[in-house]
Amino acid sequence: MICHYCKKSFKGWKAKQKFCSQFCYWKAKIGSRRNTVLLKCLECGKKMIKNKYHLMRGEGKYCSNKCVGIINGKQRSGSNHWNWKGGISPRVLSTVKYKEWRRKVFERDKYICVECGYDKGRIIQADHIKSWRGFPQLRFKVSNGRTLCKPCHKKTPTWGYHRKVT
Repeated sequence: MICHYCKKSFKGWKAKQKFCSQFCYWKAKIGSRRNTVLLKCLECGKKMIKNKYHLMRGEGKYCSNKCVGIINGKQRSGSNHWNWKGGISPRVLSTVKYKEWRRKVFERDKYICVECGYDKGRIIQADHIKSWRGFPQLRFKVSNGRTLCKPCHKKTPTWGYHRKVT
């Protein structure tokens, strides 16, 4: 059999088969009643065949999910991200310096809440006596920390993110 689009010879599994591949089938249908068009991917430039219906819905601009991911990464990162705050980094609790401060506070207080003395399996937290936001020079001073269980920590004025500076 001979492909109706690329004119190559192929062995078809159906007697009525006209095209050697789906790609040739869709290429032959460009502009026909199926309303297909030949486009270039906006990210990589690869040629692709898309239905006009999908284009009207705002779909079909990219050839693959990989290209969609690349363009989303460009459009939604840095100053283009909806939650961008001008390069101000949030409080980073995963830094080595913070983890070391927290460990030293726990060890000094022997992993016991300094308010109620509870040590039987409640979640303990390292609390800043003077707030993180209001006193940046005291952030990593062990003397500015204390070990509290979660219920006791909630009662302090430094509990939560946007509390009054004390």
